[in-house]
Amino acid sequence: MNGIKTLFALLILFAPFGAFGAHNMADHGSHSAHTQNSVVSEGEIRGANLEAGTVLLKHGDIEALNMRGMTMQFSVKDKTALSGLKTGDRVVFTLEKEGADIVVTDIRRAP
Repeated sequence: MNGIKTLFALLILFAPFGAFGAHNMADHGSHSAHTQNSVVSEGEIRGANLEAGTVLLKHGDIEALNMRGMTMQFSVKDKTALSGLKTGDRVVFTLEKEGADIVVTDIRRAP
């Protein structure tokens, strides 16, 4: 019983710091921006299939979508947006939710 009281006291004492820390991590750990309907982020092309209209992107954390950094394949809304891009290119891309899917609506070589 004494252990439970100690745990409860620690939770009450440190709970405000946990919320503060999480807020700061979200502000400093993300390289993406978002509006209500879209998210802009940066990444690297690891592969692309112009015929299928898909791109394999390695990206950092995308907080607005609760997505950790990973390499992931996305559908591209306009296949021609992949023209001129190649594996290894650093890119800036825009993601939008379309139903259950997340789609690249814009992708450009990073400056």
